[in-house]
Formats: sequence, C-alpha cells, structure tokens
Amino acid sequence: VFVFTQEIFSSSVEERNLITNSPAILVEALNKPNVNLISTGGELKQEFNIFGGNWVNEFLENLNIDAAFISAAGISSNLDITTNNKDLAVILETIFKKAKEINLLIDSTKFYKAGMLSIASISDCRRVITDKEISEEVKAILIKETELII
Repeated sequence: VFVFTQEIFSSSVEERNLITNSPAILVEALNKPNVNLISTGGELKQEFNIFGGNWVNEFLENLNIDAAFISAAGISSNLDITTNNKDLAVILETIFKKAKEINLLIDSTKFYKAGMLSIASISDCRRVITDKEISEEVKAILIKETELII
C-alpha cells in the first residue's frame, strides 16, 4: 500500500482526493502537493493501525467513490477477500457497496491465506495489483476472474 501511495504522490495528475482510514498514510501525505487529503476519522485501532468504528462507515456512506484502492489480510482458496478485523471488514463492505471500481493491492504471499472474515469475491474487483513473485498457478486463476497487474 505504501509503494502505491508513493506512486500517487509522484504522479502528474494535477489534483486528487485521497481518503484514508490509515494514520500512517496521513502522516506520509503531509505537505504533498496536489493532494486533497481527507481522513475518515473514527476510533484508532492501534493493532491494525486504522481508524474504525461507526463514524467511519457513516462518513463513507455519504461519499461518491470513483475508485477505491484496498488491501486485505489474505485471499482464500475459493478467492474470497478476507480480513481478521471486524471493524475493517465492515469498512471494506461499505467501500464495496459505494465504489464504482475496486482495486485490490495485495502481495503474493497473501494468496491462499484466509483471514477469519470474508468480505467479497476477487471477481468483485476491477483489478488486482500484486508483485512479481506471484505463482503461475495463481496468475492463471486470477486472469480468469479480473484484470491482473504485476
């Protein structure tokens, strides 16, 4: 996620809105030009380094989201996007309802590693963005379901 965030900050797009529930991304984005930075607010969940709770979902419910870039704890063997945190699961479910396009940022070590809670299917994502260490087997499965960017 941080590599992707750096790409956003260095892109030549004149102005962009960045909405995040990550305190780490907020700190990273301070003083970046051409970024309209918006925090979801909410309760700080230190174990996962996110803002969560009802406030976040109420905030997200009122937004029109063109494209969302999300991450997850893992992808199960039946291609479900999963997490281990209930607050994050509710946030991601809201994003899946509200966003026109979902982009999943996930490293290759998280395939076939399921978290406790399923959020959505990989086929609900417009694209999956991962690293070059992805196996040929997983690659072949993913390109049947969605766009894959390595």
